[in-house]
Parts: sequence; C-alpha cells; structure tokens
Amino acid sequence: MTLPSDEYLCGMGAGLISVLITFPINKLMFRQSVWGFDFLTAIRQLKIEGFRFLYRGVGPTIIIKPLMSSIMFGSYHQYYRMISKENRYHLGYSIVASLLSGTTEALFATPFERIQVILQDGRFNQQYANMFDATYKLKKFGLLEYYRGLNATILRNCPSTFLYFSGLEYLQNLWFINLEKRQHLLSRFVCGAVLGASISSIAYPLNVIKTRMQMQTVGSRLISIPEAFELSLLDRRTFFVGIHINLLRSLLYWGCITVTSDLLRIKLINRDRTNSI
Repeated sequence: MTLPSDEYLCGMGAGLISVLITFPINKLMFRQSVWGFDFLTAIRQLKIEGFRFLYRGVGPTIIIKPLMSSIMFGSYHQYYRMISKENRYHLGYSIVASLLSGTTEALFATPFERIQVILQDGRFNQQYANMFDATYKLKKFGLLEYYRGLNATILRNCPSTFLYFSGLEYLQNLWFINLEKRQHLLSRFVCGAVLGASISSIAYPLNVIKTRMQMQTVGSRLISIPEAFELSLLDRRTFFVGIHINLLRSLLYWGCITVTSDLLRIKLINRDRTNSI
C-alpha cells in the first residue's frame, strides 16, 4: 500500500511523461475547437507558424498537467482515506472524495489554464512573450482575471474524477485479478485510454465553454457559463468540432497516465519493502 505522498508523486510523474507525448495533438485540438478549423486547415496553420511556435504554450502545460494529475491522484486517495477507514471500495466515499478532489484541482489549475489559453491563441502571439510575461501582465487586473472559467472547471473535474477512479476500480475487480504483469499493464493502458477518452468526450462541450470563458480579452467583463454557451453556439454552430482529435489525444494521454502511474506506484512499493527489510 502506498503512502498519501506517494500518490502525489505518481500522479506528477505520470502527468509529465504524458504531456511530452500529447502536447502537439492538444494544440491542434485547441485550434479546431475554438476556431472551428477543419483538420487540414489547423495543420496548415501550425505549419505556417513553424516549429518555433509549435511548442508555444508548453510552459504552462508542463506545470498544469503534472500538477493536475498529481492533485487528482494524490488528493482523491488522501480524501478517500480521510473519510473511509475501510480498504475496500465504497461508492459514497468515492463521490465525496471526487467532489473534494475536483474542486481542489480546479483551484490550483485554473490560473495556469487561463495563461495557457492566452498563449495558444494566435491573436495574442505579439502581445505576450511567454508564460512569465503573461502572468505578470495579468497581475494588474486582479485575482479574478486568473480565475476565469473556475466554475466550469469545477463542473468538469468532479464528475470526471469520480467516473475515472470508479471505472478503474470496477474494471480492476472484473478483469485484472488473475492477469500476469505484462497483460495487466496492457489491460490498464486500454482501460485507462477508453475510460479517459469516453469521459473527455462527454465533457468536451463543457471544455469548449470553459475555453470560451478563458479566451476573453484581458480586462474585459467576466462571462457566465450560459453566455459562453451562447457565444460558442453562435460562432461554431456545434460543440463537437475537433472531437476526433480530442479522442486521439485522450486515448494516448489517459492510457499513458494510467500505466505510468501504476509503474511508479510499483517502484515506490518495492522501495518501501526494500527499506523495511
């Protein structure tokens, strides 16, 4: 059994590795979901901007994703252990832990997501040099400027956290018990990928709304979820442009993060066993 601090480390390491694999796909998806470009147009736009701008915005992502996955894995397990004295899974405890974990994650991640959206939006290429420049320039507009889209982020995170961990728990009890290590890791990759991609696809319209809230000009009026919904619908007429790219990214990201966190957890358990001998 891992310590609560170990779950934070596993989540952080898994998130970092997964980001390096999926960031270019994520940027392509961003251009499609926000501007409604088709796949080839989005590719062409990134080609014109060149490799120098391909990883523009990766700074916040390198912080956001490991941070989010660290908080997601770590806080979920920590909250669960705080409210449950049992080692077995309990649905009610999982719901409460997911609500607390999703909210905690949103409070930490929303400012970074706001900066990331600004840097990925081509309109602001000349206005903000990098993550630090954007963070500094937003400071004079107050704390709320960093927290645009917080309510949408909480609304996305809490159900997603519950579905992911509950789904993995259910599948583990159903399939994984008698599998060898290699089969176990492959099965975990597939299950993590399918779960993550399914949850991400369900939450995709809400993610588009959140992005719309966060891409508003700095210093402008904060818009609500219904207003962002209306604006997105008027501009794009659908919430599902780019969902196939999101599906591919999510399959890779959640498959990688599930297996990597498992491998790191095994390493930490073996380390603890070695130290206790």
